[in-house]
Amino acid sequence: MNLLQTTVSFPSPTNTITHESKLLFLGSCFSVHIASKCLENQFQTLNNPIGILFNPHSICQFLERSLNKQYFNKQDLFQNQDIWNCYESHSKLSNINNEVVLQRLNQGIDKTFDFIQNSQYIFITLGTAWIHRIKENQNIVANCHKMPKHLFDKECLSTKQIYQELHKTILDIHKINPRVEFIFTVSPIRHQKEGFVNNQYSKSVLIVAIQELCQNINNVKYFPIYEFFMDELRDYRFYTSDMLHPNQMAIDMAFEKFKTSFINQKTIEICKELEKFKIATQHKIQHPESKSSKIFKAQLQKKRELLIEKYPFLKL
Repeated sequence: MNLLQTTVSFPSPTNTITHESKLLFLGSCFSVHIASKCLENQFQTLNNPIGILFNPHSICQFLERSLNKQYFNKQDLFQNQDIWNCYESHSKLSNINNEVVLQRLNQGIDKTFDFIQNSQYIFITLGTAWIHRIKENQNIVANCHKMPKHLFDKECLSTKQIYQELHKTILDIHKINPRVEFIFTVSPIRHQKEGFVNNQYSKSVLIVAIQELCQNINNVKYFPIYEFFMDELRDYRFYTSDMLHPNQMAIDMAFEKFKTSFINQKTIEICKELEKFKIATQHKIQHPESKSSKIFKAQLQKKRELLIEKYPFLKL
């Protein structure tokens, strides 16, 4: 018994992910952290193809666009200080050339459509229920792109609104891939700009909507990362200097929960072998021409060849 820590229970493990699985990650920056760890371990992963999306509406909007191959056009963009942006995507896709922006957006649709058809899991991390609407047309934006506040109305989506949109999108995806499982998480990152009371209200709305989805749709599960941070990692040593975002140690611990919950045991052993090899490749050789250095490099090359022979799908 640990008197200085409470333990969060996670769902019964499925342990079905292998290196042959396709994994689609969408949502807030926490989904980026887990997806990046999956990419490090060479899983077939698509990570937020049009950038981070914080609210449920924007995630559903992009998934529906991808399902219907509803490509973006110039009317979906706006220009601000010579930079072309899209209110439905993250600013990382913005560019001084509107054709570049459209190419990035529409490549994201094509890649997402491919992953939707073939994915084993779609992981969605909801960041906030707070949204901004453009006053002129009442469209909900995924990102305000630092445009003036007076252009937007702000509101918090209701549990019913979130449930209905996600419910429709999940059923639409199940029409073309009935085997895919949805894993929902709520981001542990607190949205301080909303105020801590409004942040907590937002997280609560998201959690209730997800729980209703889990009760009413097959192949939908909740992965309690939010609770893991709020209770098991209830200590600022697990956060960066802004006291809001998880640090690398916390991300690594969250990924361990992910591994034990979803990844096949044999695949976990492959990941361990891969990690040992990566550590060896990072070894700094001070005297490349020395006999010991040449032996080390030859041994490393031999390890590389053995790993490729044993696991031909690895890229080493």
